[in-house]
Amino acid sequence: MTPSYRTWHVLYSLGAGFLAGLAFPLRRYGLTITNEPVFFSLVIATVSLSGTIPYIRWTGSGQGLVWNSKGVMYFFISGFCEALGALLTLVALTTARVVIVSPIVATTPLFSLVISLLFLRGKEQVTRLTIIGKWRWLLARPLSRWEDKLVEAY
Repeated sequence: MTPSYRTWHVLYSLGAGFLAGLAFPLRRYGLTITNEPVFFSLVIATVSLSGTIPYIRWTGSGQGLVWNSKGVMYFFISGFCEALGALLTLVALTTARVVIVSPIVATTPLFSLVISLLFLRGKEQVTRLTIIGKWRWLLARPLSRWEDKLVEAY
């Protein structure tokens, strides 16, 4: 069963994009002060947990967490991949500028598309329009970098 989707729900995605865009420069700045990506990933995990606990307590229905044993393994693997991705992002930010690292990390939607096609058959609908949109987005990225270089030349 597909959850209902309202048009205003796109604000969640836009908010996540904005916050990720804010987080990259803040991470880079923090890493210029103390170049310890492993410690910084621990701080990120701790802050995430401290934000999650009140959310669960305030929005819960009083039942507490309902665990489905079939899903726990996938959440564990997902959490591991997310944490490793965050750590690799931090390591990348220690060696390169935000304007280089951020667009590369922003290729996440392409990986999500391919993995969805492979593993979420019957659970997610991926249309041709979605695929075309992702490729148009990917092809537009180099053009914007070319335009930036053209502007810098003048």
